Amino acid sequence: LPGHQNLMQRAARFKGNPLTSDRERFEHNFAFLRRHPELVTGGATWGWLAAAADSMAMAQKRGFAETITAPTLILSGEEDRVVSGRAHRTYTERMPHATLVMVPGARHEILVETDERLSEVWAAIDRFLATLPAEPKLQDESPRAPKGGPGLGVAKPNLQNELDCDA
Repeated sequence: LPGHQNLMQRAARFKGNPLTSDRERFEHNFAFLRRHPELVTGGATWGWLAAAADSMAMAQKRGFAETITAPTLILSGEEDRVVSGRAHRTYTERMPHATLVMVPGARHEILVETDERLSEVWAAIDRFLATLPAEPKLQDESPRAPKGGPGLGVAKPNLQNELDCDA
């Protein structure tokens, strides 16, 4: 896409990055990519952008979020400049069994944050998992399950690529 900048050119620029507040982990990840350039991905492609737009349009349709009945934990960094925390709050309110945890000081890549923030994240995950039953309750059919097949009460979108391009 126009304006794309080589990922590795950004490696030396921790200051102002939107991904993490942890310099050591930031630099570790880019050092790893310098050692393994075959793993470096480019920027978004037109195909990726089209699929992302389709996915977002589907997720924003009236009633879609309300069909996601599986218990869901959404972790959002309060300092995230890539994804809107307000959008996370709004979407979570629409989901019948969703829990939103805003992580103070965290940016976009929550699992690449400082130890203090990671402690908060793992504690939130532990608290959420402790609320779940030992065995999931299966429904006869979920809205997108194959006819006659069991579902977990999740309307899973049919996405071509579910990879996070920031990873």
